Order: sequence, then C-alpha cells, then structure tokens
Amino acid sequence: MWNHILGNPREEWCIRIAESRGQIIGFAFFGPGVGREGQDLPRDRQLFSIYVAAERHGAGVGKSLLDATAGHGPAMLWVAKDNPRAVAFYLRNGFEFDGAEQTDPGAAKIVGARMVR
Repeated sequence: MWNHILGNPREEWCIRIAESRGQIIGFAFFGPGVGREGQDLPRDRQLFSIYVAAERHGAGVGKSLLDATAGHGPAMLWVAKDNPRAVAFYLRNGFEFDGAEQTDPGAAKIVGARMVR
C-alpha cells in the first residue's frame, strides 16, 4: 500500500513525517473521504492513519501531525473502538463518535468506530 501511495503521489493527499535526530518517529496520512459504494460520507476529508513511536507518546508529536494534515477543519476517521489511548486523543482534538461501526474481514475482532468533527 505504502509503495503505491508514495510512488504515485496525488495532490489531494497529505502525508507528513515527524523526525528526530534523523529518525522517523511518526507519520500521518490524510486525504479525500472514502466509503463503501453508495455510502453517504459525513465529511469530505479523512484521516487514514496516524502513528507515533511509543517512546514519543505524550510529547505532542501526534498533535503536530494531526494539525499538519487535517488542521482544525471538518474531517472523519476510523479508530479501533478498543483503543482507549487513540480514542482519548481524538476526543481531545474535537472528534466525536457518530455511531457508525464496521469490521474489517481481515481483522474481524477489531471493531472500527467512525469519528467526525
């Protein structure tokens, strides 16, 4: 997936990387909202992924990446419902659950919950 995304950049995608002393410590990927065919989307823009190395949690890296990609405007995202740290992060940054949930056939035990702001 990343080979395709990075090898075929698109103007509407926003990818940011956080570095410290030459080491990548986090990244975020943001772009146009995506849904199943025929599905109405609550927002036009979506945060697809954000990752920060565990040793950098709580240092503001995630907030910086979120701000650099999604800014403070309307957006949507999917979060693992049973990931309290991620859920708390998104709640602090203005996102709310909208009631939509889904599971990925490749990870049926993980329930994804949609959040919007």
